[in-house]
Amino acid sequence: MQIDKTKQSTFFHKYLWSYLFFLFVSLTISIYAYQQSIYTMKQEAEQLNETILTQSEAALHDVLSEIKETVALLSLDTDVLQLMITADYPWQPEVIYQFSELQKNKLSMLSTSPTFSQLFIHFNHSDAVLSKDAVWSLTDLPLRINDESYADWIKQAIATKRVNQFIRLESVSNRSHTEPYLAYISTLPMSNQQLIDGAIVIFIEEKSITQLFQQLLAEESAFAMIWDEQQQLLVAENRAHHELPSELQLATVGEIRTKVQDELLLTSYHSPYNGWQYQIGIPTKHVFAKADNLKRLNMMILAIGLIVGTLAALWLAYRSSRPVAELYDSVRSLTRTVQHHTMLQIRANEQKSALQQACLERAIRGRFADAGELSHHFEQAGLALAGNWYAVAIVKLLPNVYIEKAALNEEQLLRVIQEQLEELFVSVGYICRLGQAELAVVYVITEQVANATLWPEQLQSMQMDWWHEYYCRTAIATGLFYNQPLQIWRSYNEALQVLDSEKVLEHVTIHHYEQLQLPTDHYYYPLELEMLVTKSVQTGDLEQLEQWLTQLDIQNYQLRQLSQKNERLLLDELLATVYKLGDQFKPVWDEVWPERNDRNELSTISISFAQVTLLLKNCCMQVHEKRLRKQHQLFTSIKDYIDQHYSDYNLSLSLVAEQCKQSESFVSVFFKEHMGITFSEYVEQLRLEAAKVLLTDMDQSIAMIAETVGYGNDKTFRRAFKRVYGIQPTSYRKNQ
Repeated sequence: MQIDKTKQSTFFHKYLWSYLFFLFVSLTISIYAYQQSIYTMKQEAEQLNETILTQSEAALHDVLSEIKETVALLSLDTDVLQLMITADYPWQPEVIYQFSELQKNKLSMLSTSPTFSQLFIHFNHSDAVLSKDAVWSLTDLPLRINDESYADWIKQAIATKRVNQFIRLESVSNRSHTEPYLAYISTLPMSNQQLIDGAIVIFIEEKSITQLFQQLLAEESAFAMIWDEQQQLLVAENRAHHELPSELQLATVGEIRTKVQDELLLTSYHSPYNGWQYQIGIPTKHVFAKADNLKRLNMMILAIGLIVGTLAALWLAYRSSRPVAELYDSVRSLTRTVQHHTMLQIRANEQKSALQQACLERAIRGRFADAGELSHHFEQAGLALAGNWYAVAIVKLLPNVYIEKAALNEEQLLRVIQEQLEELFVSVGYICRLGQAELAVVYVITEQVANATLWPEQLQSMQMDWWHEYYCRTAIATGLFYNQPLQIWRSYNEALQVLDSEKVLEHVTIHHYEQLQLPTDHYYYPLELEMLVTKSVQTGDLEQLEQWLTQLDIQNYQLRQLSQKNERLLLDELLATVYKLGDQFKPVWDEVWPERNDRNELSTISISFAQVTLLLKNCCMQVHEKRLRKQHQLFTSIKDYIDQHYSDYNLSLSLVAEQCKQSESFVSVFFKEHMGITFSEYVEQLRLEAAKVLLTDMDQSIAMIAETVGYGNDKTFRRAFKRVYGIQPTSYRKNQ
C-alpha cells in the first residue's frame, strides 16, 4: 500500500509541473503578443505621421513657391516699377487711375490662391498701399500687427532687414477679428537692398497651414510646429509647446526622426526644399489606447489563469495525470490574443482613409502633373485603380432638401449616403467627399467599350430610396469614361456641367453627360479656365497649358458647333488673354502672327484657333527657356565660385549662398540637382584631386599640403584621403 501511494505522489508531481509549464508558456506568448502589438502600433503610427508630414510639407512647399513666384512676377513688372518711381503724394487723377489698373489687371489675378489671405504692394514715394480690394494711404490702412500699426511694423521690418523670409506674426487685427499669420516681405526693387522704394507683403493665415495636420491633431494635447532654418518658430498649433527638443533638431536634409518623450510621440522632419523643420506630437495614450485593452486582458488572463489553472492542474493531475484543461486554456488565450492583435492592425490601417481622400480629391480636381506623380501618391495611400476605363459621378444634395418629417440632418444624411455608396462600389471604385453636400464616385471598369449604360442599375434605385425613406432629393450626374487615370478630372468637370443644367431639378433620376444637350450657340471659355491658362504661361508649365488648350478644343470644336460670330468672339477672348500677359511677348506675337495690326483692331484680324494656341505655347516656352537660362547662369556662378575658392578653409555653403543672394537650403538642393553630388562632396573632391597633384612634390609636408588645399589640419585631411582612396597620403606618395 505504501508503494502505491509513493507511485501516485510521483505521478501527481510529474504531471502537476507539466500543467504549470504549459500555463507559463501560454502566458509568455500572451505577453509577447502584447509587446508586439505595442511595437506594431508604434511603427504604424510613425509611418502615418511620416507620410502626412512629407505630403503636407510638399503641399506647403507648392504654396511657398507660388508666393515667391508671385513676388518675382510683381518685382519685375514694368507697371509696378514705373509707379514705384514716378507716383508721388498727393495722388493725381492719373496716378489713381494707374493704381486702379494695376489693382485690376495684376493684383486681382495674382491674389486668387485660397491660401493668400492678403497681398499688399507698398510704394514709399506715394505713401500708397495697394491690395486686390482697395488702395490705401500707408497711415490709413486698418491693419494692426502685434499691437502696432501696419506703417510702423513695415518700416521696422525693413529697417531690421527682416525681408525675403517668412515671419511669424502672433497677432494681426483687421477690426473684425484677430488671428496669427505668416508674412513674407520682399523689398522693391529686389536687386538693390540699400535703396528701398517699396515692398511686397503677403499674409497667410496660420490656421490654413495647420489644417494640413488636422488628422493628427484630433487629441486635445496634440500639437504641430514649423521652424525655419534659424530655429525660429513660424507656425504653432497648441501654444503649450514652443520649444524644439534638442534630440529632434535635425541636421541632415530630408531626415525624419521619431522619439517618445513626456508621454508624447514626437516626429520631426527636415525639409529638403527650404531647410524648415516640421514637428508634430501625439499623446502616446491615444496611440496605444487600443493596446491598453489587450494589457488588461493579459493581466486578467494571468490572474484567472494562475488561480483556475492551478486548481485545474491539481485536480486533473490527481484524477487523470493528463494536461487537457491547461492545454485548452492555453489555446483559448492564444486565440484571443491573436484576434485582438489582428483587430488592432485593422484599426491602424483605417487611419489611412484621410490620406486616401486627399489623393482622390487631388486627382478629381486635376492637380497631378503627370501619370507618374499620380501613381506614386496613389501607391503611398494604398489606392489601386486597376481597370481599363475611369469615370466620375457626382452625388449632390439639392438646395432646401430638409423637410421637418426627415429624421436625419444634412450631415447625418450625407454620411448614410456615403456608406451605401461605399457598399455598392466596394471593389470597383472609391467615394470622395468634396464639400458639405457633395460626394464624388470614382468608378473603374475593365470593359473593352465604355458608355453610360455601364453604371450600376442599383444607383437609380438607391436614389429613389433616399427620397422615399429620408425625404431627400439628390442630383446624380456622370461624366464620360476615359482610359487613363490622369483624365479623371475631365470626367468630373463634365459631371459638373451636367449639374449646371436646369434639367437635374426636374425629376429624381441620373443624368449622363452623353445625354446632355450642350449649347451650340455659345462658346466655352469660363473665367476660371482663363486664369489657369494665364498661370500656366506665366510659370512656363507647357504640359499643363496643353491640357487646358485641349479642353478648350474639345468643348468648342468637338462638342459644339459655333457660328462664325461666336467663334470670332472666342478668338477675341483668347487674344485678350494674350494681351494680358504683357508686352514682353511681342517678339513671339510677331513670329506667329506677322500680319497683326494695332491691338485695338481685334475684329479685323484674321487669326485661327490653331494660331492662338501656338502663340500661347510659344509664350509659355519663352518663359520656360528664360527660367532654364537663369538656372544655368546661377549654377555656373556657384560652380565657378567654388572652383576658385575651394582651397579657402572658411569656404562654406552659407558663404556661397550669400554670394549668390540665395538661401542656404535653396543652394544646397539646387546644387545637388544640377551637379549630382552635394556641396560638401564636390568641395572634398576638388581638394583631394589638388592634393594628389601636390603629393608628387617631395619637398612639401603632409600638413602643408592639407593647409594648401583647404583643410584645417592634417588629421582631417588624412581621414578624408583614406576614406575616398582607401590609402594614406604618405603611402600614396611612396607609390608615386
